[in-house]
Amino acid sequence: MRKIAMISLMVMMVLVIGAAGAVAAEPNRSGGEGRAPVYIPKAIYPGDYNPDVLMYRNPGSDAWQRVHNLDRLRHVACRDALEQLQREGKWQGHLNPDGTCGSTAEPSDWILGNRLNYDDSLE
Repeated sequence: MRKIAMISLMVMMVLVIGAAGAVAAEPNRSGGEGRAPVYIPKAIYPGDYNPDVLMYRNPGSDAWQRVHNLDRLRHVACRDALEQLQREGKWQGHLNPDGTCGSTAEPSDWILGNRLNYDDSLE
């Protein structure tokens, strides 16, 4: 009887430890205590900006602007920019008018409207 009780106790401990590990393995989308929630690119954040519009601002400027022939991700041919914009919703660098990678001098900030809506929701 005592042996069965010990085995039951050990099985319960394994289940509890396993469950705790599974919970710890879940990504913390809330951002944790005192931290902002994680930006999820596939989520559509409500706000003033069209979620799929791409905008830029030059160094030292607060104004976001559109380049009408380069205002959607489908126009971005620069692989680094495209990957980071898809993952983070923002990127810093230069894009040529045809969407290819440009010079690395004085990079502009590029951002999707969805990311701006997300950032605005944190304020």
